[in-house]
Amino acid sequence: MLDGLDTAKEEPNEEKLTEIGNTLGQIKIVGVRAKPDGLTAALEQASGIDRQILGQLLAQKGFFLGRGGKLWSNEGDLLFETKKGVRYTLRFGELARDDGSEVSGIGSEPKEGEQPAEEANNRYLMVTAEFAESLLKKPTGPRLEQAELDKRAEARKQVEAIQKAVEAWRASHENQLPANLLALTEKPAEGEALLAELAPDPWGGEYQLTAEGDGYVVSSFGADKAAGGDGANADVRSDRLPFEDELSKFAGEWTSYDAKVKTGQEEAGKLTARFGPWYYVIDKTLFDKLKPKRADLVKPKAADDAASPGGVQPGGGDK
Repeated sequence: MLDGLDTAKEEPNEEKLTEIGNTLGQIKIVGVRAKPDGLTAALEQASGIDRQILGQLLAQKGFFLGRGGKLWSNEGDLLFETKKGVRYTLRFGELARDDGSEVSGIGSEPKEGEQPAEEANNRYLMVTAEFAESLLKKPTGPRLEQAELDKRAEARKQVEAIQKAVEAWRASHENQLPANLLALTEKPAEGEALLAELAPDPWGGEYQLTAEGDGYVVSSFGADKAAGGDGANADVRSDRLPFEDELSKFAGEWTSYDAKVKTGQEEAGKLTARFGPWYYVIDKTLFDKLKPKRADLVKPKAADDAASPGGVQPGGGDK
């Protein structure tokens, strides 16, 4: 997908886009240089640092301080994101006038007035990694704590027991409903009461019996002790018991989501610590692949074979 694509005339050059994706996995670090003091791990100016000196040191490598201490790169940035929610920012700087082989802040760069021994084939790169929760797919269902789910599970169990007792009552009373739920606890002339007791629901409220058309609903009003509601406040109803299964499913999705957030945060933290102290030196040819022109990323939209001149007619035979 490309922003600003004229879909009537253009289509993505998938071969080039695939090359970029593959190149991201092939970046070879040919050397590192220690960054100057005064930059945070997020590549922003730290407080208490002389801005002019820091700016001069960065500019030598092709990086520039903007307003608020934000860093800019003379060859632009490349952002890419992972399914774990980690967003990498690759900031491309100036050509490295050495072979990049020394792990040093001094290296073999020519002194002022000297000419490089050979053509610069490498480029400076600074990398940051941050966790972006928006990259993860967030569950759409309500989020309930396990204690609340346990209460709803108990309420469901009681609703089902009451419903069973109501059905038994109707079977012996010409399909009529009891006047109220307490009637189910009354001992008949023969046999035992349909319910030994009618305990309050897990939130301290009363279970409800409501006639609806030719049927009925047994319900608990939930945490808010009022009819209706969403999430923890939603009623536990005999005609909507599968909803309780959905809430448990949502809880599992939220647990999985929380684990992904934690993993992403930890990974971004480790990467920040790893990348923070260094300029990297990368091969110039890899950089060229990672920074194509827009014309490289699109191609004219292919005409339909059957409609294009010289195409093949359905059923065989050239025009």
